[in-house]
Amino acid sequence: MSKGEIHLQSQRDEFEFIVVGSGAGGAPVAANLAKAGRRVLLLEAGGDGNNSRSRFKYSVPGSNPRLDPELGWVYWVNSRAKQQDREKQHFYVPGKGLYYPRGTSLGGSTTVNAMIALYPDNGDWDAIAALTGDRSWESSAMRTYFERLENVRYVQPQEGNPERHGFNGWLPLEMAGTKRNLFKDKWLTRYVVSRVRGETNGELFERAAATGSEFSIDPNSWSFVSRRGTGLADPPRASDNGARSGPRKLLLDTAAQLPDKLTIRTDCLVTSLLFDERQTDRVIGVEYLEGAHLYAASWLAEQFSSRTGIKRRVFATREVIVAAGAFNSPQLLMLSGIGPEAELKKHGIPMRVRLEGVGKNLQDRLETGVVCRLPFEPNAYKGCTWGEDGDPCLAEFETNAPDGAYRSRLSRQMYIIKRSSEDRDEPNLVIFGFTGRFRGYYLPTRMPPAGKDEFTWFTLSGHTRNTGGQVTLKSASPRDTPEINFNNFEDGTDSRGEDLSALLNGVKMARRLAAGGVDGAAEGEISPGPQCENDNDLVQFIKNEAWGHHASCTNKMGPAQDPMAVVDTRFRVHKTKGLRIVDASVFPRIP
Repeated sequence: MSKGEIHLQSQRDEFEFIVVGSGAGGAPVAANLAKAGRRVLLLEAGGDGNNSRSRFKYSVPGSNPRLDPELGWVYWVNSRAKQQDREKQHFYVPGKGLYYPRGTSLGGSTTVNAMIALYPDNGDWDAIAALTGDRSWESSAMRTYFERLENVRYVQPQEGNPERHGFNGWLPLEMAGTKRNLFKDKWLTRYVVSRVRGETNGELFERAAATGSEFSIDPNSWSFVSRRGTGLADPPRASDNGARSGPRKLLLDTAAQLPDKLTIRTDCLVTSLLFDERQTDRVIGVEYLEGAHLYAASWLAEQFSSRTGIKRRVFATREVIVAAGAFNSPQLLMLSGIGPEAELKKHGIPMRVRLEGVGKNLQDRLETGVVCRLPFEPNAYKGCTWGEDGDPCLAEFETNAPDGAYRSRLSRQMYIIKRSSEDRDEPNLVIFGFTGRFRGYYLPTRMPPAGKDEFTWFTLSGHTRNTGGQVTLKSASPRDTPEINFNNFEDGTDSRGEDLSALLNGVKMARRLAAGGVDGAAEGEISPGPQCENDNDLVQFIKNEAWGHHASCTNKMGPAQDPMAVVDTRFRVHKTKGLRIVDASVFPRIP
């Protein structure tokens, strides 16, 4: 058989469950089903990410795995933004849009994230229970699920966390602590402490810095969550002795322990769902293309564009579970004839199940950074060459030394949870500072030069009021990425401008921290810069620079009578049988 020849296998390939996608949704589902004695096939469109370069980028915090062709997908979003707005966005790529990274390979986007594990507000769970009438989603019940997955590993317990202890879940969560990290650099410690001492828990932070002890207030502790705590905190990271750990390891460990129950196939791009010819609403399997870098989001897709892959089919005797994420799950449904009538008709796709909500309701968190030049050069990662030959920090990392630079040092130096305004019930802002410059997601060739003496005060605004984003099809080809438009600010549904107001207040808070408690630009501020003198200037700065990377909500959960609901409270796709969606796309509102 020549390269690129399409081939359908003759023997029926069959499992009890098929899980599409290996990220934060698909990996635990596949592993738990296997442990329950079910025969499970997990299909991942990316590779296994198991070469030495990818293993380094995956493991080491700060090593930028999203730029690795075996770990990162490249999506382009907001191509339909107003032309005048697009031209002002400094990392917009003409003809494509804004670069929006996602993760490929086993573990999905958990292979490229910042590993921060922050528990949602209780109101997020209670709102789902109220919307659906399903009390199993209430916050008191959902907390038990979190405790079943977490394995908390403190650097050192501290006041404020009296009830926290180690659980025996599969996800290691480590308190990064300050003693091995920030407090090893006396000049950076003084810089940060002088700016955060007035925040809630600031005195405790300052005391820890003065004594060289740990500051490790856990925002996931029930006391912090239940009182909607604010102030300085140290959120756990999903790591094991300082190295990334998560769904990928869970999958590999489960497959090794239960090889007769869990089968993992990588480089398998699922192209459509298969339906029973007699019971036309029942999903019985999937069709997929086997081959590396076949999907257009791959960094190497153009090099492999002439390859057609090997076409295969596999069948599920019980269910197909789609867990391909906020972009790809609605894309797969629409390619299979499940979705909005007009969208399917536009691309000549026969409609099997009309669900108008598929691909709608796209939401994100908005983020931006205030970048300043420091009067000194921080010593974090000095001498490290990030995996190049002879890297002394890599050699140290491989000895498992807990105090080595790559295992203990984090660019993130402090983390503050706040409300953007006093009338907000839930905290909706996170402000944290880290060494280096970060102004959004650039392609490497477009990355602006940065010095080693820079510091970013980063603002993330959650609980968006905008539900107007959407994922639609670019074409009927499963190898194409979908059309993705978040429709932020005035292009969306936030008619009162609350998102913009929240982020504006967050940027002003970050700016005030950077300037040591006064309004306006700090000395040495690079971005927004001293030319931004008032709110109007900052609003334009935000519109030009805001980005996100937490896409969700495109297959929203809701009762069957809701014409825009896609799944019920047990993740079953409305009007179908044998099909569920288990990923971030099912949230009605972003947590």
